Amino acid sequence: MKTVGLLINGFFMCEISTERLIFFESERFYFCRKFKTYPMKMLTRFLFLFAFLAIGLTSCSKEKQVERQLIKKDGKWNIKSVNYKYYVGSEQQAAESYPAAGTMEFKKGGSYMLNISFGGGVYETSSGTWTNTEDKITVIADGEATVLKITDGPKKGKMVLEQTDSSPSTNEKEVYTFNLERAD
Repeated sequence: MKTVGLLINGFFMCEISTERLIFFESERFYFCRKFKTYPMKMLTRFLFLFAFLAIGLTSCSKEKQVERQLIKKDGKWNIKSVNYKYYVGSEQQAAESYPAAGTMEFKKGGSYMLNISFGGGVYETSSGTWTNTEDKITVIADGEATVLKITDGPKKGKMVLEQTDSSPSTNEKEVYTFNLERAD
C-alpha cells in the first residue's frame, strides 16, 4: 500500500481520482488501495452462490429452532386433546375426540416418552428415540418408526402434530391430530 491523500475537515481525499479506490485507516495514517473490477458474469455467479448458501443456512436453522422448542423447559408437553378421523377412500366414516389425553416428553439426547389415554380404559405408553426436520418429528419405538407432521408450531408453547396411517390395499386411512401445550 502506498500512503496518499490528506485529511481535510474530517474527510479523506485521495490524490488519484481516475481509479476506483478503497480507503483504510490505520493508526492515524490513511491509505488508498486500488481494487479490481470484475465482469458482470462473475458478479452474478457470486451473488447466486451467496443466495444459495443463505437459503441453505436458513433451512438448517429452522430445523434447529424446532429442536430447541421441543426440548425447551425439560421437553414436557401436555396432550390437551387427540382428534381421530377414519376414512374409506376420501369419505370420512368416523370421528372422535379425546380431551386431556396425556403427556409427551422430548429429551435433549434424542429420547422420548409418550403416555396417552384414548378413553374407555385404552392406554398407550411408548418410549424410544426421536429426530426432527423443520416440519416432521420421527419417533422410533421397538424398531418401528412413526412420522408426526408438524401442522402448527411449535410456538408460544403450543404445537399440533398429525399422524396418518393408511392401507393402500383397503383404501382406508386413519388420521390422529394431537394438540399439545408445553407443561409448566
